[in-house]
Amino acid sequence: METPIEVQSEIGRLRRILIHSPDGGIGKITPKKAQELLYEDIVDLKKMQQEYDEYLKVLLIFLDSEKITPEIISSINKDYFENNRPNYFKPNHPEYYNSEFVIDTQTILKNVLENKETRRELVKAICVYENVLYLKDYLLKIKDTSKLTKALITGYHEEKYLFPAIPNFIFTRDICITIGKNLLISKTMFKARGRESIFAKFIGKELFGSKKPLIFIHENDNFTLLTKKEQKEAKVCIEGGDVLMIHKNHLIVGCSERTTSHAIHALIDTLFYQRKTDVQKVSVIQIPNKRNCMHIDTIFSQVKRNLWLLYQPLCAPEIELDEIKRDLIPKTKEKKVLVKQYKNCEEGVIVEEFESIKELCKNISKEDFGCTEEIDFIYSGGKKFPFDEREQWTDSCNLLALKEGVVIGYDRNEKTLEEFRKKGFSVRKSTEIIEDFLTGKFNPETVENLFITIPSSELSRARGGTHCMSMPLLREHF
Repeated sequence: METPIEVQSEIGRLRRILIHSPDGGIGKITPKKAQELLYEDIVDLKKMQQEYDEYLKVLLIFLDSEKITPEIISSINKDYFENNRPNYFKPNHPEYYNSEFVIDTQTILKNVLENKETRRELVKAICVYENVLYLKDYLLKIKDTSKLTKALITGYHEEKYLFPAIPNFIFTRDICITIGKNLLISKTMFKARGRESIFAKFIGKELFGSKKPLIFIHENDNFTLLTKKEQKEAKVCIEGGDVLMIHKNHLIVGCSERTTSHAIHALIDTLFYQRKTDVQKVSVIQIPNKRNCMHIDTIFSQVKRNLWLLYQPLCAPEIELDEIKRDLIPKTKEKKVLVKQYKNCEEGVIVEEFESIKELCKNISKEDFGCTEEIDFIYSGGKKFPFDEREQWTDSCNLLALKEGVVIGYDRNEKTLEEFRKKGFSVRKSTEIIEDFLTGKFNPETVENLFITIPSSELSRARGGTHCMSMPLLREHF
């Protein structure tokens, strides 16, 4: 199963995507394990699945509309949520949509495990990582490939606990990222996500048939000879939420809580010298190591060539914090965000520094996209305290562009949605879009300036938005 891969922007028409719908492991997390697994709290799994269904249906409308029929969409009835209807869009269910354009990781991993050799390799790799090598033979005796796939993902088989769940797997953006015609395999910071990196390696090989498009970043050869303190400083970690393929020759990388400077240097070296790519500019953004801004895609998104969504305190620090905020929380002015751009030129690598993320965005719109019109900005919560912080926390700045000017995000960020309306955008619920599509009133090919909202009471508690829940494999070029 070889899949075309190419992404040259964040806003080109989306054509193929890798997702992972919420699995049963999420519903078995205990309160004392939640934070260790990078969740703030335990969530209602069925409610989360229902909310995710709305996201998934919108993706299918834009990427594989033949899968959306009145029969499949029966769940948009008014009693959908009241009846607590279980999610049926998981692989192995009779009604599974099985799209080649909206691809669930569970489907790919099932295909991986069909091969006897890779089956043994993957099972062993998981058992070694989770320190349960004694379970290898037990797992290999599970003949039903679908059940084995579920066991490796959820950490359970026939109600028997094997190893921890990986609830962050729904955030497929972080496990890998498409850079042009290449796929960068993430190396996650926390143990709670390490199993996802192993899966990403096998998924990449299954999707692209060889190692050729895959990029791996590792520590230096002498890493094991370093002291523990030196190892900590030289650690190589990189996650997809910190990597934005913003233009065909321009990559943005965040230096954050989860992506280290050593990883960024290794990636720049790979893209500029070791691998033939179109990337000639890498902009590095260093943000505070804080939970509310774990990746750069939590603080800004591109909406159109000349329109950006920003979290003001970190993206436009030249604007002072308002008086109310200073009175309530003294001495909390955010640390200045550092922005440097590395250009690969004939005379060598040239480094340029920008005053802020906002200034970088202006430069991208003008220099990369050739915009001559005014560069415009929308701010989380209307850049008013406390709404800017509250809504950024619930992923107001973490949006997935289905095409230029058409984005999908959470319904709970009302102040940010109002800012979109002020810029001429329609804001519509996913259920309305689905109903209009089924009755021929909505055309995904012609729609412009639209923000589609999905229900988000449980999804937002997982600390990630629609951008986090997507890993684009193919976008149209401009």
